[in-house]
Amino acid sequence: PALTLNSALEQVLQEAVQNQSQALEPGLAERLQKSIAKHAERQTALGKPVVLLVAGPLRQLISRFVRQAAPGSHVLAYHEVPDSVQVRIVATVD
Repeated sequence: PALTLNSALEQVLQEAVQNQSQALEPGLAERLQKSIAKHAERQTALGKPVVLLVAGPLRQLISRFVRQAAPGSHVLAYHEVPDSVQVRIVATVD
């Protein structure tokens, strides 16, 4: 089971990473952390691992958010998941 980012959110984050001088809007960062924490709590309550799949360039940025919002969770880039692993998307982070 894995979480993913909403495609529009992922696009905004990728643009922020590409334009390193552009910081994330504080409100967006806070909402992102809360959403990640909410989904992580849900997964943990079900006894499931918390894994967030993101585009490769976002992995480092999102890892920082996840460490603060949901310690013990994992962030992987899509390309890091072996082809032999079956991924089931259980939630989308908005």
